[in-house]
Amino acid sequence: MIFNEEKKLFEIKKMKVDAIFNFDLESESRITINDIMYREHVVSRIIFRKYKSFRDNSTSLFIEIFMGNLELGTIVSFDKDYVLIKHSRDLNYTIRIANEYDYPKKKINPLQRVQ
Repeated sequence: MIFNEEKKLFEIKKMKVDAIFNFDLESESRITINDIMYREHVVSRIIFRKYKSFRDNSTSLFIEIFMGNLELGTIVSFDKDYVLIKHSRDLNYTIRIANEYDYPKKKINPLQRVQ
C-alpha cells in the first residue's frame, strides 16, 4: 500500500530574509517535531520564518509553534534545513531536519558524457 505525502523543504540558503510560511493545522492533527509528539488539539499553527542577524549578518530559520495565540516554543536552526511533511492517510504532520533524500535530485542528461 502506498501513501502519498506532501513535503515542503525549507532551505535556509535559498529562503528570502523575512520570508514567512504560515501553516494552520486542523484541530485533530497530530504533529511530531524532532521526535517530540504532540497529541490532537494542541498545535494549531506553525510558522517558518528566516531572520538575519544585525550583528554578524548570519541567517537562521525560526520554527514557531502555536496553540491558538499562545506560543508553545520556537526551534532555531542556524545551519540545518528542515522539512514539513503532511501524511495524507491521516492528519499527521512531521517536522524534522532535512535528510539527503529530501532534496530534489539533479536531472542528469543521458546524452551527457560522464567524465
